[in-house]
Amino acid sequence: LFDSKITSPELDRLGRCSREESCESSHATIGGLQLMLHFINGELLNLRITSTDGRLAKLLGGGKSDSEILEDIYLSTFSRAPKQAEVSYWENELSQINRTQERRELLQDLFWSILTSEEFRTNH
Repeated sequence: LFDSKITSPELDRLGRCSREESCESSHATIGGLQLMLHFINGELLNLRITSTDGRLAKLLGGGKSDSEILEDIYLSTFSRAPKQAEVSYWENELSQINRTQERRELLQDLFWSILTSEEFRTNH
């Protein structure tokens, strides 16, 4: 941020670098149990994933097929297309769902699982 005095609850939770030291400094990093619990059950991800203005809501409202939604989620998070095994797994899971709400919840779970995955955390 241009002005370090601007409030940002997200940066405060995830670890805000001070102006006195670089973000690469070991003192500037936050982690451990507190950070992992926040990712698992905190508002930062959950509110954005379930938002009616969020990416997933727009995908669901856009009339896209399950495979198009899967590809968009993978490209926007991992910067890669889903592997065939991933497509097969999620399409199988989605094919067993009849209600729109259950489909939305499963796709929210998919989005959450990707954002909390080791692949996402270490590459992004």
